[in-house]
Parts: sequence; structure tokens; C-alpha cells
Amino acid sequence: MKYWILKTGSLQNGVCLSAVPPNGPDAFEYWDGDSLIKGFPTPSDAQMGFSEDYPDDIKLYDFVTNIDGLFIVSKKVKGVIEGLAVENMEYLQLTLFDHQMKIASTDYYILNLVGSIDMKDSEYRMDCLLEDRIDRIKKLVLDESKIPPEAKMFRLVNKPEEYIISDEVRKAFEENGITNFRLFEAQGWDGLDI
Repeated sequence: MKYWILKTGSLQNGVCLSAVPPNGPDAFEYWDGDSLIKGFPTPSDAQMGFSEDYPDDIKLYDFVTNIDGLFIVSKKVKGVIEGLAVENMEYLQLTLFDHQMKIASTDYYILNLVGSIDMKDSEYRMDCLLEDRIDRIKKLVLDESKIPPEAKMFRLVNKPEEYIISDEVRKAFEENGITNFRLFEAQGWDGLDI
């Protein structure tokens, strides 16, 4: 099976959201691959706003850019993922506010993938500050024998901010017209977003 690195795109006029909801988990906690649903605020309290740094960017795409680099997605993306029966996913519902502090949408979610898969044969450089984290991947090697067949979306151990999706998920995104995401072939990926 083919796997892909998932990234949020940067389409013209696309909203960039501010920091994570202040009354929820800290930004770094979203990258651990742990469940966050119990400590997450109610949707009306889980607020994020359009970034003041981008006053002309007002379009909400299916994947939304944000300053913390999280995967924030529309209800449409949530429906596609649920339709594929991805079991290790949490959907943390948000209330989004526009530049005038008016509610722009309540149909967006932070995707939180729970758990991760090892990538021991890959070439990478460890982070000098966070010693259990990879700083940069030079060549990603996925051992497909260690990837459970039901793993349609997963994170990498030691690089949990990276989300990997199966070809089935890629096809579903494309067939449903999902917007503002980018993909890089996972096998042999050099860690760059270009």
C-alpha cells in the first residue's frame, strides 16, 4: 500500500487561525499522540480567531492554516474520515471567530490522532533540546509489515507532528473535493514541505 505525508496547504486568501483555545491543552500537547478529548473545552469555549497578521485572508477551506501547525479541518473532512472508519481519531470541535470577533463557523475541528508507529530504519537527526524527538528526517522508511492493516491514518514515533495517511484516505479526499491540503509520498520522504 502507498502512504502519504499530510500537510495543510496555503491557498490564496485562506484563513490563518491564531493560537489554540486558551482554556484547552497547551499547543505542544497536541503533538504527543495522547487522547485530549476529556480535557478539551466545550465547542462554545474552544475558541480560535482569524489571525490579525493576515487581515485580508478570510476564506475557510477544508484544511485551515494556523500558527500552531495543527490539523484543523471542516465538518466535510470529518465526515470523510468517519466514513472510512478511522478508529484512532479524535475530533475536537471549535468555534471560529472572524477578524471582527463574530462567529465565522462552528463546523471545524482539531484532528487529534491517538497513537503512533515506529520508523527505526529511517535516516534522521535527533533534536538537541527534545532528546526523544526527531529534528529532521532525511529519508523516511516505512516498514509496512509493522503498519497494522487497519491503520489508515497514523503518526510517527519520535516525530508525532507528522501525520501519515493511506492511499485510501488520499483517494477519498480527492473524490470528495477536499481543499487546501498537500501530500508527499511517505516512502523515501526527505522531510521537506516543498
